[in-house]
Amino acid sequence: MPLLLHTIGRSQRSGVLTQTIGASPPAYDTATSEGENRFTLARLNGQWNRRLDAGGRLEWKLGVGQGRFDGSTRREEATAGALTRMLDDRNEFVDRNLLAEGKSVFYTVSALFGGLPQEGSAAFVGNGRIMVLQFAILALGLAGSLYTARRIAHRRYRTPARRRSTLIPFTILITVLAALNVAMFLFPMAHRM
Repeated sequence: MPLLLHTIGRSQRSGVLTQTIGASPPAYDTATSEGENRFTLARLNGQWNRRLDAGGRLEWKLGVGQGRFDGSTRREEATAGALTRMLDDRNEFVDRNLLAEGKSVFYTVSALFGGLPQEGSAAFVGNGRIMVLQFAILALGLAGSLYTARRIAHRRYRTPARRRSTLIPFTILITVLAALNVAMFLFPMAHRM
């Protein structure tokens, strides 16, 4: 099921500054600003279902998408018609995502309606492979989170002391959350089939 969304917003402002208090002249007497924002979202979702001879069902879901926001604002200030200051602000945000899910619906539905526990497993892969995949994804998430926190601290603050004082609490928080995930992954999951 595809989804496409696109919006555009524009703004314009102008102002006159009249200063009657104080001896110093105002920083500007007229100002104009214009802005434009665009947001685009594209998403494609798919689902595949197959009934099994034994009465169960296999499901696969896949979704991919991208959202993008672009914005720009320009403000010009003038005194007696001469440009004294210009502010130009541009930003862009992109979010790409992928969702994949697969499951076998048989034993769970059977047990829900009073069926007896079934012998065998409906799992596609064993618990060992699932655990390796979980830890690999967790390691990627940990590395990506620490890298992102470092990039934000380095872009936002110029002094090394301020960067460290900002980065250390976030590094501790990210590490503690990763350790909690490791602890949870080491416990057997009751809903695994």
